[in-house]
Amino acid sequence: MPTIVLLLGLALSPPAETAPGLRLEITGLVSETAPVRAALFGSKAGWDGEEPPLRTAVLEPSDGACTWALAGLAPGELALRVFQDLDGDGELDRDERGRPREPYGFSGSRKGLFGPPGWKKVRFELGAEPLVLEVELRSRGEQPDEDEQPPG
Repeated sequence: MPTIVLLLGLALSPPAETAPGLRLEITGLVSETAPVRAALFGSKAGWDGEEPPLRTAVLEPSDGACTWALAGLAPGELALRVFQDLDGDGELDRDERGRPREPYGFSGSRKGLFGPPGWKKVRFELGAEPLVLEVELRSRGEQPDEDEQPPG
């Protein structure tokens, strides 16, 4: 009998503190075959390169878009960085001035004027409900939104 009570106790224990999930929809691809590389960050330190990303993925395009479904994430602040790896070298290629040569994007489709936008501009809150985010990739030469300022 104690074994049955123990098993019932385990079955009735509350679930771990995790959010139902995050689904990232990436649009604006320029190639139907080049992979898309995505990184999810859970802190400003991660965003700034001082810590590794929470998760990374290499995604295959399908019909001009990519999707990344993530489960088991703890609620909290997150940010995404994405680029289409046109030459397949695993790195975002840049020109002599440091500007991206491959399509790229961030959570909220934010665009920095001089480098990537800061943590405060790209962070979003993952709560107890599933969340779907769209990131539209942008290519060099496209103008950032008028309301955006350089990261500071």
